[in-house]
Amino acid sequence: MTARQKIALPIILATAFFVISGKNIAAQVNEGPANQNSTVNNESSSNANDESYERAIIKNVASSEDEIPNGGQQKQRYTIEYLSGPLKGLIRTLSSDIDSNPYNIKPVQGDKVVILLQPNPEGGEQLAFLEGFDRLGAMIWLVILLIFVLVILAGWQGFKVAFSIILSVALIGWVLIPSFLKGMDPVPVAIVLSVVLTSLSCVLSMGWNKKSWITIVGTLCGVLTAYFISVAFSNWAHLGGLSTEEDRMFFGKNSALDPRGLMFAGIIIAAMGVVEDVAVSIASGVVEIRKANPKLNIKKLFHSGMVIGRD
Repeated sequence: MTARQKIALPIILATAFFVISGKNIAAQVNEGPANQNSTVNNESSSNANDESYERAIIKNVASSEDEIPNGGQQKQRYTIEYLSGPLKGLIRTLSSDIDSNPYNIKPVQGDKVVILLQPNPEGGEQLAFLEGFDRLGAMIWLVILLIFVLVILAGWQGFKVAFSIILSVALIGWVLIPSFLKGMDPVPVAIVLSVVLTSLSCVLSMGWNKKSWITIVGTLCGVLTAYFISVAFSNWAHLGGLSTEEDRMFFGKNSALDPRGLMFAGIIIAAMGVVEDVAVSIASGVVEIRKANPKLNIKKLFHSGMVIGRD
């Protein structure tokens, strides 16, 4: 196998991996509140009692004006074809009030969008809401570009870095978020993920050696320190993990979910990336200093590491 083939094969595998993981993650992502002035003119599906987000493509756009007591009301009527879910392949018509569209969503023919399907409280037809644009394709191409640039600039090492990033996103989407939605405490899950992701990242980028293990231990110590500090501060400041009215409404309807646990899990994941970056710099710097002057004792090496960390 040539050098180019060795580089191209992992890129293809990583791209396929991201496409698969991206579709699974996108199926669980909520983009925001729905446009409350949209209805769907179609038959109810077999899953009329469930709420789901589905992908669709705009086949046609038409404007109309409905008569109301205070004057006409402009509406946009979209002919859409579902690309996912139980309605995949079916064509439906969806209407949206132009004047009361809170997000100024104006898709045109050929655009891919996200549709929220909700059960109708009065029974019968499902309600459909235009949530926003489907950005999965753009995200995939952005990741492909990132991998390409990393491989061009850093070769095999760049690919390993890109792969570790993709793996981190996939594990968060496949493990952390689903476990939280099932009612599990996200903090232990986030800690386990930080151990796994830090180990994989360090071993992939630095190899299986003493430097990588020192970096892993240092990163995990820093992450746990950040977690304990955040717990102490949140108890002192009475932080509950809720900041908006939408948060309160969501967790009010889903009392089994723990917003504080989600907040701490986010702190753990965020701290992992920051601390690992510092730990890698310190470990690499101290190793090079030791190679340049093997006679330095532990005290001087520790001082050098502290200087590198402060910078």
